[in-house]
Amino acid sequence: MIIKQNTRIILSENRKNSYQNGKVLSKDSITYKRSPTEPTRHFGPLRLFREVTVAEQQSEKFIFDEAIQILILPIIGTVQVACGDDTYLVAVDESLIIHIPADTAISLVNNYKSSAIHYLVAGFVYDHPITGFSKFNLQPDKSISLFEYKNENGFLNIHIGKWRGRSSGTITPSSKHVFAFVIQGAIEMEDCLLQKADGLAMYGKEIINFEALSSEAIMIFLELNS
Repeated sequence: MIIKQNTRIILSENRKNSYQNGKVLSKDSITYKRSPTEPTRHFGPLRLFREVTVAEQQSEKFIFDEAIQILILPIIGTVQVACGDDTYLVAVDESLIIHIPADTAISLVNNYKSSAIHYLVAGFVYDHPITGFSKFNLQPDKSISLFEYKNENGFLNIHIGKWRGRSSGTITPSSKHVFAFVIQGAIEMEDCLLQKADGLAMYGKEIINFEALSSEAIMIFLELNS
């Protein structure tokens, strides 16, 4: 972990890894219920940010002791999401956000018989329950909004983009807490070099500048209210 003023860099190699029965590999940039001194501790309302690989015919299960919003973004394959009586299928170039009440189980399932799935999952608190589904098509040098909501306490904006080498961009955050994660490639952001699976937690930034250092660099941003 590297700390700069109002930023926290969570390098890929510093994530908390868990390997369940040789079937589910999870790598946490933000880990639920970690000590406040841990590198992967909470960041404002962001309670969890995890990269997961699930083997064929296996699943990952969560139960949180507080009401939470869950974001699922598949990278490889289709994820079946089961929560109570509700079931969703989320494929590549799609994303799902759902509200999970406290002490309620949610399962992320791989129904394939011979191949693994790979996805990102984020968990964060938000004042109002949200359920939404988004389809997207990444275009060069453009950020695409997946979900955007506003209430009396601030904004929620989740967006993803792909940038070509040496192209640059600027974000004007709508919220104090911004978490950025590199899905592919390398990006320089706020004087920090970020490579694949590195995360950057930024607080109170009025403007965020970045530049892609590799072709087809892909990054997701979570702008979260306090």
